[in-house]
Amino acid sequence: MLDFLDVFNAVAKYSKGIPSQYIPATSLDDKISESTLKLDSLDITLTYAMLSDMYQIDQRLEDQWPTESVRALKEFIDENKVDDPTVRFDNIKDLMREYK
Repeated sequence: MLDFLDVFNAVAKYSKGIPSQYIPATSLDDKISESTLKLDSLDITLTYAMLSDMYQIDQRLEDQWPTESVRALKEFIDENKVDDPTVRFDNIKDLMREYK
């Protein structure tokens, strides 16, 4: 089973316009912001869109996605997911290959 923090970091880095500028989250308590992770509003939107696809989150909830912390995001996803790719994939590389 994959760790949510690893999934978040892979998706956020992929969604970042210049991936080398992304600062990976090191804790579930990290804030999802430009100052902490170098994610601007477009990067966050793209990250959430990809996570929504992966976890099959209802699109009607798109304005409720939290940015307080990675933990708040994980809790939101856990409460609203229909699917969980972390149990279907053995590694991040295969997961990202599936959703790119």
